[in-house]
Amino acid sequence: MLLGRLVALHPALHAERGYCTRHLYVRRKRMSYVFVREWSESEQAYRVKQQDFDLAPAEARKARPNASLLATAAQYGVPQAQELLQAMRVYSNVNWIGRQTTT
Repeated sequence: MLLGRLVALHPALHAERGYCTRHLYVRRKRMSYVFVREWSESEQAYRVKQQDFDLAPAEARKARPNASLLATAAQYGVPQAQELLQAMRVYSNVNWIGRQTTT
């Protein structure tokens, strides 16, 4: 169970360079990452490191630059990602019908 030990989801937007980095940390015996997604200037691509996160490395590398790695993993059925997103209860004003206005 990842949720009970979740410490931080750290996004950092680097607008001047047009990319962002994301890190997800949990507390184990000491704080460690679940995944780290960082832009590599030399490779002109994201580098992804994972620990106990079941997203296939090939799928992690294929994630769109503007896509959340957590959301991408949930779409591929990664249990840890689905657990976290379900707990976050992400609300949106867009559903299968389209955009819903709020009052």
